[in-house]
Amino acid sequence: MLPRKRPTQERSQRKFDALLAASRDLLTDVGFESFTCEEVAARADVPIGTLYQFFANKYVIVCELN
Repeated sequence: MLPRKRPTQERSQRKFDALLAASRDLLTDVGFESFTCEEVAARADVPIGTLYQFFANKYVIVCELN
């Protein structure tokens, strides 16, 4: 599974990177079962709609981390 789109602008890349960093931290803190896209967006301080522009679901996020 691949991200829906790749960031093309620096600002978008920062948000994308923040989402991945927040995802990594959240997985470490709560594990996959308790991992939610809403919590990732909140931790990254990014609107949930922005997360879904890049990632369809939590499975895609985890695949991107690997």
